[in-house]
Amino acid sequence: MHRDTRAAYDTEMASALTALKRGDCRQSFFHLGRAHILRQRSTFRHVYAHWLMLSAGPKQRDYREALGQILSGQR
Repeated sequence: MHRDTRAAYDTEMASALTALKRGDCRQSFFHLGRAHILRQRSTFRHVYAHWLMLSAGPKQRDYREALGQILSGQR
């Protein structure tokens, strides 16, 4: 993986996890979405971003988002 892409992914994930710890699920989703796109070629990291989105959905009472994450894994 290109060094710049890896650094961008790491930055987005750190921002997402920080926002999630603060309880700011909306901001966390923003960063997780970006991280998700950056690491589509890495199965583990891609799925990890989906997992975090799945866990963040119910915390913000966005059950539709959580369901969407579950259904995206069914493809």
